[in-house]
This record gives sequence, structure tokens and C-alpha cells, in this order.
Amino acid sequence: EEEIMKLTEVISSNVKAVGYESGKLYVMFNGGAVYEYDNVPQKLYEGIMSAESKGKFINQNVTKSFSYTRLPKETEIELISLETK
Repeated sequence: EEEIMKLTEVISSNVKAVGYESGKLYVMFNGGAVYEYDNVPQKLYEGIMSAESKGKFINQNVTKSFSYTRLPKETEIELISLETK
């Protein structure tokens, strides 16, 4: 049974949501494409989530440094919205 992937929505000009699970980083761009990056340390994920510009951080630290695959369009994804209190 396929696990539904949970991604947390982020405020960014080009990134819609980010998720992380056991070494895999998932990034959904605003165009809707979702990429899975392999062997990403958790510290890097935490860095993304705390970065002021997430798109820039991902661009500088992730896209050129880790191998990735683009997930098929039919991948089930649940977006977790950031509740603003």
C-alpha cells in the first residue's frame, strides 16, 4: 500500500511545500512538480525550514548536491498547511 506523502506548505516564491522522511527530502515547486532528493541530512532539512528564503537555500544547498528523481504526477501527496496563530 502506498504511503501518502506529507509535505508542509512553505512561504516561498518558487517552492510550495517541503517534506522529509528518513533521509529523503521532498520538494514541491510552485509549478506542481515534486522532486525527491536522496541521502539528505536532517540538519539540511531543518536549515531549509528555518531559512528566510527557502527557494534560495534549496537552490544553493540541495539541487546541485544530491541525486534526485522527479515523482510521477499520480503520487499521492497531502499538503499540511502552516497554521498561523
